[in-house]
Amino acid sequence: FSKNDSKGSNEFARPLKNYSSEYLIRWLSLIENYQSKEWQKVWFYVLGRSSFDERLVPLALDWMFRVYPESGDASKIKFILHTISEYLRSRIDRDQISELESFVCDIIDHEFYNIFEFIRPKSLFSFVISSFFSNCDVESCIKFSEFCLDNVPRDVFLWNNLNTCIKVWTDGAERFDEKYQSKLSEVGFNVRKAYRLAKSGDSR
Repeated sequence: FSKNDSKGSNEFARPLKNYSSEYLIRWLSLIENYQSKEWQKVWFYVLGRSSFDERLVPLALDWMFRVYPESGDASKIKFILHTISEYLRSRIDRDQISELESFVCDIIDHEFYNIFEFIRPKSLFSFVISSFFSNCDVESCIKFSEFCLDNVPRDVFLWNNLNTCIKVWTDGAERFDEKYQSKLSEVGFNVRKAYRLAKSGDSR
C-alpha cells in the first residue's frame, strides 16, 4: 500500500469507491488494520460491491475473534455478527459455525450483561441465545437463567426464546447430579412463569 493511497497506517486518503475490491480486501486482511475504526465500514462496503467474494466471511470471523478479546466490547462486533448469522450463514461450514457459536457463548459467559448488546434485532438475539445454551455448561446455564429472571424485561419474544432454550436443559436434567436437577427444575419453572407473564402483559 503506497503512501499516496493512505493518510496513515489504516486510514484512506480517498473515497472507497476509488479503490478496487481486491485492494480493499487486501487492506482488510492485514491484522495491523483490525483496530482501525474504518475496518467495519470497509468490510460492509466490499460486501455490498462484491457480495459473493468467498473471502469476506473468513475475514469477518477472524476480525471478530481477534478484536473482541482485545477490547472486551461486544458492541463492536454486533453488526458484523448479525450480518453473518442472518444473511451469510449458508457460506460457513459446520466447523466455522461451531467455532462462531462457541465464541458467542464465551462472550455471554464472560459477562452476562453483554446479552443486552444483542437483544435486537430479533434474529440476532435468537442466534446468540441459542449459541449460548448450546455451548454452555450446566452451571452457566443456571446462573445465566437466574440473571435473566432478574434483569431481562418481560418481552414476549425474548422469553419465548429463553423458555425454548432452557427446556432443552430441563428435559434432560436427569443426566446431571441431583443438586443440578433441582436447580434446573427451579429455573425452568421460573422461566416458564416469566414467559406466561410476558404473554399476559404482566411485567412483574
